[in-house]
Amino acid sequence: VAMTLNNLGFVLLDLRDFSSARTALEEALEFERQLAAEQPVVYRPNMAMTLNNLGKLLYIMHDFSVARTIFEEALDIYRQLAEEQPNVYLQNVSMIQNNLGMLLRDVGNFQAARTACEEAVELVEIMLCPDILLHLAKSNISGAYGFLLAEAVAAGSIEMAYAFSVAMRDGQARSGAIGLSELQATQAWLKHQSEQDGISYRILVANSASGDQLVLGIIDQTDCRFISLQSEAWVTLFPSDKIIENHQTRRQLARELWQSLPDAFQAALAPAQDNKQFVAISGDSVWSAFPWELLRFGEGVEDYLGLHHALPRLGAIQEKDLLSQLSLSELGQGSGQITILAPFDTRFPPLTRVIDEIESVKQAVEARGGIVVSYAKGSEASDLEIERQLSLQSDIFYYSGHGTIVHEEELLVLHRDMSAQNALTSVAYFGKEHLIRLAKQRDDQMFPQHPIIVLNSCVIGRTRQAGGAREDLISTFLALGASAVIATALPIDDVVGKALGEALFDPKIAQTRDLASVVVGTRRRLAMELCADVDSSSWGAWGMIHLHGNARATLPFNPTPGEQ
Repeated sequence: VAMTLNNLGFVLLDLRDFSSARTALEEALEFERQLAAEQPVVYRPNMAMTLNNLGKLLYIMHDFSVARTIFEEALDIYRQLAEEQPNVYLQNVSMIQNNLGMLLRDVGNFQAARTACEEAVELVEIMLCPDILLHLAKSNISGAYGFLLAEAVAAGSIEMAYAFSVAMRDGQARSGAIGLSELQATQAWLKHQSEQDGISYRILVANSASGDQLVLGIIDQTDCRFISLQSEAWVTLFPSDKIIENHQTRRQLARELWQSLPDAFQAALAPAQDNKQFVAISGDSVWSAFPWELLRFGEGVEDYLGLHHALPRLGAIQEKDLLSQLSLSELGQGSGQITILAPFDTRFPPLTRVIDEIESVKQAVEARGGIVVSYAKGSEASDLEIERQLSLQSDIFYYSGHGTIVHEEELLVLHRDMSAQNALTSVAYFGKEHLIRLAKQRDDQMFPQHPIIVLNSCVIGRTRQAGGAREDLISTFLALGASAVIATALPIDDVVGKALGEALFDPKIAQTRDLASVVVGTRRRLAMELCADVDSSSWGAWGMIHLHGNARATLPFNPTPGEQ
């Protein structure tokens, strides 16, 4: 009965029926107190978890005094349990301290909040668990990491701000093991790469921190600095995963946000006149999807960051992680092999321009000496066909079609091969788990040729993370060997999708073959030719074309006259 009431409380909480959820959890707790009195070894762990759930509900309801009492009772129980089974219950102690720390922060008791959060982080990072599982424990105390990051920035501690930023961007990183020497190693690598390539490399770090704060950091070869901002005005540009509709307002807000940055950040991000500057972004799920490309550094029609910087989204930011993300390299084997998959059909909402788009892509690739090794459209673009194409190890995989989110997972929408056993529906999906399964079937690396993946579809560019570890489709492609992925985190109109596909492989679009130049050139064409009208529904759509991974990789085609 107690377990059922606890589960009911969870369901009611999800439905935002707080009053009924509280009644259910309090009744569950009453039963568990009676059971724990008779059989403490069996029922005290369940009682502690119910106390935690009730405390979280009361915290949401802003009944802070009662919530604190409930959390502290749960904490006492878990501490006692952890004395006997530390490997089992220390994680629970950490979780309660995280929840208690957030409550203490909200009531203004910052010293006590800091103590609780420091213990939460320390316990998780000293736990005897494999690095590969560490992110799961860290995901339960993300509030503690954010609070301590904000505290480090407020105290002016560059070393600690960097340590917490790294831990929040890398699922296997422990903040306690990251110090000044690790920051210096990252800066030394940036210096070496800048001197080798003749380009000044900089990394913009963006993390959600305590409460409604946004922490921004700039790291380059000689400097590292962090600032904390109120995120309310910033998320207005990108609320609920959708850019605001009033484009005049958006343009003005993008200018105001830029002007709110300190001079040092403006100087670090603004395009250099000699165009020898490279800015990459490492952000959490919210700030990776944010349209940094739309920030206006001036009043001119081209004075947007994304029309000068590719702004590739990076993952982890330590020295060991940057080599594969910022090093000049050739995509594939240089043969320009491409596979094209376009699953449009009358059973799906119409994509009226996809046929023209993929034909244009095919012609552009062949005109540059590339080879189309597989070309599937309509009902031919099935769940089996995408697996076959990805196994061909081409230099470029190009998908044009629908994307969707189901149960928080990014999925490509395909046709189902009806010859498959138990094929009961004509629609199939392809996501992270399908890609991992396909990779496990291979005896060698999934993508040894390090291809570029173009996902010209809605919302597939969204990123997800748990405890600093990326868990989205894009990161899975990159982890399996892809050099880069081009995708958008928002719905994209098929007019823009068609123009994107046509521009990417046009040799006139960029002066160099590296992806950074190609993406910037593509955005500029869209912005000036297709999305220039500020009153158009397409205005600003170019700002959602995001590049993930190594923007210094070059397209696998022979240079054309004028290209470098």
